[in-house]
Amino acid sequence: MSVAPRLRLSPDEFLAWELRQEERHEYHRGEVFAMAGGTERHARLITNALLTLSAALDGRDCVVYTDALGLRVEAEDLFTYPDLSVVCGEARFYDAKRTRLLNPTALIEVLSPSTAEYDRTTKARFYRQIPELRAYVLISQDARAVDVLTRAGEGWHLDTERDGRVEIGPLDVTLDRAATPPPPWRRGESVSGPG
Repeated sequence: MSVAPRLRLSPDEFLAWELRQEERHEYHRGEVFAMAGGTERHARLITNALLTLSAALDGRDCVVYTDALGLRVEAEDLFTYPDLSVVCGEARFYDAKRTRLLNPTALIEVLSPSTAEYDRTTKARFYRQIPELRAYVLISQDARAVDVLTRAGEGWHLDTERDGRVEIGPLDVTLDRAATPPPPWRRGESVSGPG
């Protein structure tokens, strides 16, 4: 979630400036906001979703990115960092350094008490303007609840699951908020390391 504004910059000035910063920032229409840090629970839910999605999409033309990769929402002049982004097909980027994704197929956010309202309303409205986006997934930290907004023609359909298990239709993946998938090496991959 964004907190108090710090600067006003152009998009290119912001990208150059942020590369020199230790913490991450969100940019919206010239304003720059510091982003709040996460908790252990938040990080664990992101990791579980990452492992589940990576395993389910293995062998398909889809890639899961962590919040190390930023997102550009051109219609809103927004730069932000979704918790997870999924791209099926060829990824396109705003910048030559490939730091800001343009065409996610799905975006996943783990809700924090301080960001839940923003993620459900304003950010959801921003994300829905991405033409390639097919699903926006909101995972609750405080309850076994997962919301999935799915593009349906010209509109969006909301599914809310209170048992924490939900289908992400456009990805053909089931996500269980509480599940911890097996490590990838249990899928038959070999693991090597110092021994």
